[in-house]
Amino acid sequence: MENFKLNLDRPEINSNEIEKQQNFDHIISSYKKMKPPVYKNPWFWGSAGLATVGLTTIVSLNAMSNKNETNDKNITLNSKNLPQDTECIKTPLEKEDVKFSTFIVNPSKDEKISLESGTTIEIPKGALIAEKKNENVEIKIREFRDKSSAFVAGIPMDLSKNEAFESAGMIEIRGSQANKEVKINENKPILVDLITTQDPSTFGFWYLNEGDKKWESYSLLKEEVVKVESSNTAAKIEKKIEVTESEINKLDLKIKEVKSEISSLQAPNQEAYKIPNKGTQKFDLDFDKKDYPELASFKNLVFEVIPSKNLDPNFSKKTWSEMDLSKDEDKYLMKFQNSRESALVNVRPVLSGAELKLAEKNFDAAIQTFKTEKQSLDSKKTSFEAKKLEHEKKLNLLLQEKTELSQIPKKNGQSALGLERAKLEANDVVSSSNSLSFQTTRFGVFNSDKPIAYPKSLAVEVAFLWIGSQVAKFKQVFVFNKDKNNRYSYGDGFLNPIENIGFHKNDDLVIIGIDFDGNLGYAEINDFDDSKIKYKLEFHKKGRSENTLDLLKKLLDETTAIS
Repeated sequence: MENFKLNLDRPEINSNEIEKQQNFDHIISSYKKMKPPVYKNPWFWGSAGLATVGLTTIVSLNAMSNKNETNDKNITLNSKNLPQDTECIKTPLEKEDVKFSTFIVNPSKDEKISLESGTTIEIPKGALIAEKKNENVEIKIREFRDKSSAFVAGIPMDLSKNEAFESAGMIEIRGSQANKEVKINENKPILVDLITTQDPSTFGFWYLNEGDKKWESYSLLKEEVVKVESSNTAAKIEKKIEVTESEINKLDLKIKEVKSEISSLQAPNQEAYKIPNKGTQKFDLDFDKKDYPELASFKNLVFEVIPSKNLDPNFSKKTWSEMDLSKDEDKYLMKFQNSRESALVNVRPVLSGAELKLAEKNFDAAIQTFKTEKQSLDSKKTSFEAKKLEHEKKLNLLLQEKTELSQIPKKNGQSALGLERAKLEANDVVSSSNSLSFQTTRFGVFNSDKPIAYPKSLAVEVAFLWIGSQVAKFKQVFVFNKDKNNRYSYGDGFLNPIENIGFHKNDDLVIIGIDFDGNLGYAEINDFDDSKIKYKLEFHKKGRSENTLDLLKKLLDETTAIS
């Protein structure tokens, strides 16, 4: 082995140069996984696929070690911290991001921007400090009202190593003139009235410090959380009717899709696995395997008689001088003949002995897979039908409220039907009944959030596999709770390594993994408990042309509807 030259305190390198080098954190992580003897590793006693995972890790590490010994002649030890030039907001995906809505404003006038969600941004005259006072300023805005868009945009959601945010509404506001950022006059702040997806009185409010890459607590106006009661105007009700009808149509399509999947499922049959039926006649036959190459690979092969109304039940008791096997498409026909008569018998090849036992085992496994798939689809169908029923109830109340609005006595500015509908909407993800107001003298990302503790790490390390048992080597893994607007992030660039992954009990989860080649995979777990993991988690691979935002919205049952 060649001698190494140690270079102390060389100049710092930026993150792009670092990415070109070996990912030593990943190597060390793999080494820690491999450290216990293989025979003591819980994977070793699992399936062959899981045993292979451990072996793959060892081989990869050994290969990496050999490569280092051969090629690396210099090792640089830098006594300073690694560079802090990584972007705070950076999409984890190649060529995918959430677009900004762009608005042109005149800095010498009072301006008000209204978004489709109902959120408003008021910009007083003189609030924007730009180089050219008489020229327009470009205001770019993104609202994140669901998990999918915040993820694709690369908005960080960790408060600390132990806590991640659940969001009730988030907005990103940028201002520029001729591609140069403008400032906000400290004496003339911008006023934002943010429509939230939940009651913000139970959430905190935060600003993302992009320099420190940390969330900071941010003060709202004196009336910190302003709850806006539902408007009873005809226009507002019409909008809600439109959105609700759209939701019902989407659910109808989902129900139709699931029904189609259920109808396309076919239960495995014994014939396909060459398993004989009980009580039928069977016989051995020496045939030319060149004529029937599809049967040549079977050792313990016999033929089973297929009962038919034309079959002579005594044919097996007679003496035949000639026998001939023929095939018509996928059916086999046996011809028996002697000097006096002949008989045609429909037969099918079946297995016996050790091969039959293996076929029966595979058949049982296929039956179980079929039952599991059908049960999952039935559960989805039931869930969609229940959601559709709730939306139909809401729609009926809205239609009644629209019809009777002018005739029904109001209580505190809201009709009786409106109050009844409000109860029904209490658990809806998208709601226009809440908002919060804040002033700001800086652009950036603002979030109505509350921290939720990270789940405890799983007691047993889980193997990540692509469907088909190929090992998935993920760079980053994200865990989404379908019922809460939050995510947990693990791996490169985050405070928690992938080895710390965990899931809260009884959660419905969608897990996203991104490997070192940029491939994205996804897996789903319903009502999580430890027994459903079984040491491995299989991921579907997203197609290269498939849009991640659309895929995530589908997986997480999120919509783009705005109320």
